Amino acid sequence: MTQDQTTAATRLETELFVSKMDCPSEENLIRMALGKVNDVDHIAFDLHTRTVTVLHHGNADALFDVLQPLRLGVELRGSRPAKLAGRRTISTLGIPKMDCPSEENMIRMALADVDGIQSLNFDLSRRQLHVSHTADVNPILAKLAPLNLGTCLDSWDHVPMRSWPLFKARHVLRTLFQSDSSLATR
Repeated sequence: MTQDQTTAATRLETELFVSKMDCPSEENLIRMALGKVNDVDHIAFDLHTRTVTVLHHGNADALFDVLQPLRLGVELRGSRPAKLAGRRTISTLGIPKMDCPSEENMIRMALADVDGIQSLNFDLSRRQLHVSHTADVNPILAKLAPLNLGTCLDSWDHVPMRSWPLFKARHVLRTLFQSDSSLATR
């Protein structure tokens, strides 16, 4: 399916490379610009690779058009139909006001009845929660919003069910190496 053949009803996953995105300030500019586009479901940022992944309906050119005036070096890497069936999603949630086990328990209680959650992995030092789930992330975010901890979706990664053990090992190793490099710079 080409971009021109895509209908507004098709949910797309579009990846953009933003060469000058290297801090949360640019992330906020991009978030505000994409907020003007109708039918954007999710926006995930990876500052390390300078990529923005957007789940949306409609043409990906609309995303490019609103970001181009920011002069951040936006390139459209690709756009494809989003498929969630048969996949597990790892969503990384930034929770700036989560800094102790009390908040962790509040979050666990709030998410106890949400369908599709496979596991919760808390990183209190980074103030992040990694959620493994098979359903949409919106009910998770909706349950956490009333806690007023500043929860936002930082990133997500779709993983085919059959490759889950390999992905989990890679994710753990990546987290460990990031921890090592942050300790070395102190």
